[in-house]
Amino acid sequence: MKKTPKTKKGWKHYLGMILFIYSFAPYVAAAILPLVGVSMSEAVTAMTVAIVSGEVAFFISIVLLGKTIIHRMKAFFRKIFKRKAVAAPTTPQIVSKFRHRLGVILLILSALPYPLSEVAMFYGYPKSGQHIFFLWMLVAGDAILIASFLVLGAGFLEKVKALFRRNNIAMIQE
Repeated sequence: MKKTPKTKKGWKHYLGMILFIYSFAPYVAAAILPLVGVSMSEAVTAMTVAIVSGEVAFFISIVLLGKTIIHRMKAFFRKIFKRKAVAAPTTPQIVSKFRHRLGVILLILSALPYPLSEVAMFYGYPKSGQHIFFLWMLVAGDAILIASFLVLGAGFLEKVKALFRRNNIAMIQE
């Protein structure tokens, strides 16, 4: 394995590390800010300024720290996301009837939060302070979608991918 070169620890290194660590703080502040009780327009303005300042700090820290920080970040993420060798199944796994029905029901349910939120907005909801409920309802819909794909299995995902291939030949089983 290739070793990453050591950095020279001068003022640029320390300032770069401070800016690098600071660049993640605005995202935490943006998540907490709506819960504090400030008005929505003030919260959105403060979140925008905070996130932009975090991005600027990140890019300045990359410039100050140089290539070594990029190599260290790559090595860190490679270590985390490195795939383990898994033997591929020789035959496709067949999903049980119950699991298939549950997966299809979850897939259909994952689409419900979006039209429900549109209908609610048509009738004047959410009222003041209820925005977080609608946000969590939409996040729950996305989580249910992911759960439905996990329940339906890899065979279903391959069928979904096949829908988007141009020269795909459909095999119909009787």
